[in-house]
Amino acid sequence: MNNPLTTNLNDATIIDALKKINIKFSLSLIDAHAKYGSWTPRQRVCAVNMATEYNAPKVEATFPFIGIVTLFGTALRKGLKRPSLRFIFDGRKIVLSRAPTEKNGAAHPNAGCLYIKYDNQYCGKITQEGSFIASRGALESTHAAMQFLQVFSIDPTKVGGEYGRKNGACCFCGQGLSDGRSLIKGYGPICADHWELPWGEESEENLTRKEQSDLAPDAPIIELLHAAHKDDTAVSTISDKGAEG
Repeated sequence: MNNPLTTNLNDATIIDALKKINIKFSLSLIDAHAKYGSWTPRQRVCAVNMATEYNAPKVEATFPFIGIVTLFGTALRKGLKRPSLRFIFDGRKIVLSRAPTEKNGAAHPNAGCLYIKYDNQYCGKITQEGSFIASRGALESTHAAMQFLQVFSIDPTKVGGEYGRKNGACCFCGQGLSDGRSLIKGYGPICADHWELPWGEESEENLTRKEQSDLAPDAPIIELLHAAHKDDTAVSTISDKGAEG
């Protein structure tokens, strides 16, 4: 770390940053410099630190699972007491469920988070902000599964519907799909209500044309990336061995 007293920022650059920060303390530092022609060592440390932080490249935080967090919030608001998501990925089960709200009569430390199990093993949690924190014992094999969930988070309705059409089972409740409309949409009317998914009043004939799969029948399930955003380059396409229905 650079010593603030030996920084290559000159006073004019520092003062310009302090003006843009525009809070009471930064303006007081500007006034002090104008009055005395320089800063005391302590004032200079504060001024340089503030200017350095302001001029540092801004790194935009990314929360790849915020779509899933929002989806669970919708289900809770609609009255679903124990919402969960279930997928079969690469022949293994992925289950997302809510962390408990209480523990021993007090607020649970993970309240508001979503637990993820892969192949019946806990592999981490999604925070309320939409980031993923892996467990210490998470296997390397969970990486592709997490990338699949990130794809799902981009557009849960489209990717969830695609998953249901390809596998004949609803990821929002884990139940098999039987009637024609549900098989076309990829989920049933009850889940559509619980998770606020589009359902509508169109005929099955029209839906067959409108909701047809974006993928070939034998396409690997991870290629649902293209069903979410065909022009999205932020998420890499991944190969997969396929999914069992």
